[in-house]
Amino acid sequence: AEPGKEGKDKKAKKKKDKPEPTTFAGKLWYNWVKPIGTVVIIVIVFRSMLLDWNDVPTGSMEPEIHVGDRIAVNRLAYGLQFPLTGPQIGIPFIGPQFDNPLDGIPQINWGAGPQRGDIVTFWNPVTDIRMVKRIVAGPGDTIEVRDSVLIINGTAATYEDIDPVSEGLNPETKYKEQNQRTGVVKTVTKPLIYRRETTDEQVKLVQHIEERWINYAIIESPDGSVETIDKKTTTVTVTRPSALNPELLITQERKVSIDEYMQQNPELKMLARVEDGKITVAGQPASYNEFAEFLLKDYETGTEASLLDKIGLGVKGHELLVDGEAAFSEQFSRAIKARIKQLSQSEVSDLSAFLDDLKVLQLLLPTNFGPYTVPADGYLMIGDNRNNSSDGRYFGPVKRSEITGKAFAVAFSFEDNKMLALPPDPAWDRFFKDLD
Repeated sequence: AEPGKEGKDKKAKKKKDKPEPTTFAGKLWYNWVKPIGTVVIIVIVFRSMLLDWNDVPTGSMEPEIHVGDRIAVNRLAYGLQFPLTGPQIGIPFIGPQFDNPLDGIPQINWGAGPQRGDIVTFWNPVTDIRMVKRIVAGPGDTIEVRDSVLIINGTAATYEDIDPVSEGLNPETKYKEQNQRTGVVKTVTKPLIYRRETTDEQVKLVQHIEERWINYAIIESPDGSVETIDKKTTTVTVTRPSALNPELLITQERKVSIDEYMQQNPELKMLARVEDGKITVAGQPASYNEFAEFLLKDYETGTEASLLDKIGLGVKGHELLVDGEAAFSEQFSRAIKARIKQLSQSEVSDLSAFLDDLKVLQLLLPTNFGPYTVPADGYLMIGDNRNNSSDGRYFGPVKRSEITGKAFAVAFSFEDNKMLALPPDPAWDRFFKDLD
C-alpha cells in the first residue's frame, strides 16, 4: 500500500461521515447562520477593500448623480484600506449601521491621492455619516463662494447658463409644502437653473434653486439703535381713506420690500445688506467672513458672550468657537443645541438675538462661504446641486484617511429611489453611466 494513503482515506472518510446536527439550534447554525454569516463576511471584506456601492438618497449631487442611483466606488483608488475600518459599519443588503470598534486602523496611501474635481465617498467628520460629494479644494487651496460664484486660489469660475430641455435635464422640481395656518398640503413646482461651470480647465454642470437666496438688511436709527429686517417680516403702517366713506381713515399694516421701507424712512442708515446672494457691508461688496464678523461682533463681549462661555462656546471675529477651537456651522449648531439645555429659560431668552443671527449665517452658506484655506491633509467637498447640498461649507474639511473611495459610475438606478417598489421602476438610461 502507498505510504500514508490509508491514513488519508481514514481522515477523508471521517470528515465525510461527520454526522449532521440533530437539534434545532444545531441545524439553525449549520444550515443558516454559518453559510449566511460566511457570505456576509466575504461581502463586507470585498466592499471595504476593493469595490463598494452606495445608494443616493438625496439630490445634492444633481445633475451628475440622481436620487435612486446606486453608484460604484473604487476603494483602491487612493490606497489600501483594511477591512472593517471607518467610524460606522453596516450590514450588507439590510442597511443598519453601528459604531465600529475597529475604526482608526491606518490605510496605506499610494498615487497622487484625491484630486480636485473627483467625486468621492467619505465619512462626515461631524456626524460619521457616509456621503458622496465632489472635491472642490485640496490641501493648501483657498476657497471662497461669493454670490454663488466659486473662487479657487483667487481665480473665479466662469459660468454659462444652460437650457435644461435641450440638454435632456429636468427643467423643474416639485415638492410638497404645508400651510402653517390651515395645515393644507399642496404641491409646489419651481424651475431648476443649470449652469456650465469652468474652473482650471475643468468643466461641469451645476444646479441651483434660486429661491434659496435671501433678502436681509441691518439698519441703524438716528438714536443709534440697530434692527434687522427681511422681506418676509418688514411691515409699515399705512393710513388710507375708506372706499365706502372717504372721510373715514383706515390704518393697517402691510408688508413692503426692504428698498421701499428705506425710502419711506430716509432717516435710517443701511449698515449691511444681503440681496439675491450679494453681500454688502457699509455699502461695499463683502465676503461671507466679513459679513459674519460684522454680524457677530456684539457677541464677543457682554451678556451673550458670558452665557456662551458658560457652556463652552464663543465668538472670535467671524469664527464660531467650541471649547476654544474654531468650528464650522454644523459642529457649532450641534454643540449649542446640546449645551443650551444647561441654561435657564431667561438665559436662553437673552441669547435669542444671537440665535437669530446664527440662522442668517446658515441661510447664507449655499451662496456665500469663506474665504477658507484648506489645511494640509484636508479636502473640502461641495455638492454639484450648490444651493441644496449639506457639505463642507457646513461641516468643514475631510481628512484623506476619511475618504473611502472614488465614485466612477452608476451601477443601476430606480426612479425616486424605489428599488423595492412593486412593480419596480428602473431608470434604464442611468444604468452603467460613467460619472464625470
